[in-house]
Amino acid sequence: MLVNGKLTGSNQILNIIDVYAPQRVLEKKVGWNSLADILKSGVGQWVLLGDFNVVRFPEERKNSAFNRSCAKEFNDFIDECGLVEYSMKGRSFTFLAPNSTKLSKIDRVLPFRFFNSWLEKEGFDSIVADVVESYCNVGVRPNVVLANKFKHIRPKIKAWRDEVCAKDREDAGRDKEEFELLDSLAEERDLSEEELWIKMEFRTNICERERLKSKNGIPGLFVNEVWVEDPKLIKKEVFRFFRNHFVEKVGNRPGLRCHGLSRLSDAEVISLSEHFTDKEVKEAVFECGVDKAPGPDGLNFRFLKHF
Repeated sequence: MLVNGKLTGSNQILNIIDVYAPQRVLEKKVGWNSLADILKSGVGQWVLLGDFNVVRFPEERKNSAFNRSCAKEFNDFIDECGLVEYSMKGRSFTFLAPNSTKLSKIDRVLPFRFFNSWLEKEGFDSIVADVVESYCNVGVRPNVVLANKFKHIRPKIKAWRDEVCAKDREDAGRDKEEFELLDSLAEERDLSEEELWIKMEFRTNICERERLKSKNGIPGLFVNEVWVEDPKLIKKEVFRFFRNHFVEKVGNRPGLRCHGLSRLSDAEVISLSEHFTDKEVKEAVFECGVDKAPGPDGLNFRFLKHF
């Protein structure tokens, strides 16, 4: 089910798709393709949520088999559509099979996201620059103008992304086909030096694509000077690390006596309510980390600093 409307204040179009995916693997793949076509054909921001009837990683199942190929197709769909999964509060699993101990995480929220790697792609800078140049200011307040500018940029980025992904899939398919052809020829006769070189080139391209797909994962962590690769232990350690940042270490805080404290001058008090200057806004943005979580528009600080 698709519901769309406009966000109050920014007037941006928001599309929300409530998903209930089929049980069968082949029908799931058809569903991912259909959803991808919908996302490519529409405008505005997209959020997919609901019951996808599939898990992404082995640790999202308990007491049942993990279908690796089905998970790969789902993860490929998420990557190709530029979606990101929002973490949900509460329990680790969202489904308990009736009268059994089988647990799964099959319910998710998947909004659009911006990938830092796009900044390194040929043609991306010029696409964004052309879109910004063609934008006509809409709105009076600066925050509305900026929100409308992002609204103008996002569809162009999505269209560029779809073209790049289509070309990457075409190149990947060609490399795999040519590699398998040379592999078959090698069983019938000795390959020439040129053919061996070409086969090695195809193999390198295939391996590089697989490496790029997996490099966003965390293969392991040192926990108490011991290398750990178990996903459950890694998640536990990451949770412990960030939880400790919010632990009160001081049991009894000292009181504060305000005798003889310096006071702000009248001019300094007035300056607190003045409008922010462009310089102050830029300094605040550039002091933020580049890999902080993006806002609802899916654009992070690396994107803002780059342009």
